[in-house]
Formats: sequence, structure tokens, C-alpha cells
Amino acid sequence: MRLLLAEDDTALARVLTAGLRQAAYSVECVTDGPSASAALNSGEFSICILDIGLPGHSGLQVLQQLRR
Repeated sequence: MRLLLAEDDTALARVLTAGLRQAAYSVECVTDGPSASAALNSGEFSICILDIGLPGHSGLQVLQQLRR
């Protein structure tokens, strides 16, 4: 299962990515809102974990764009 992790804190992203991969997820990590939107528009992810405070666009803005 492909998972998108949108997290701008590199230490937290590293820990989350390692844990998720250990749980057998295929993880792609992005660090800002525009990158998260672009990745989600590709339609290649089953799950997305969004940080609320992403630079560029907040996680809530990314979610609103996705729902439209």
C-alpha cells in the first residue's frame, strides 16, 4: 500500500517513515503543501498523513483542494 507523508520536520518525518516502512508500507515523503497537492493529484496513494502546518499551503488547504 502506498502512503504519502507530508511533514516538514525532517527528524519527525525520518522516524515516521522508518516506522511505516517497518509496518510494510511504501512511503513517499514531501515537505511542503504544494508538493503534497501535486503528489495527491497523481492518484497513486491509498493513504495520506498531512501535517497541519506545512509551508506553502497548510495541510487543511491541501485537504480542501483534494476534496474539490
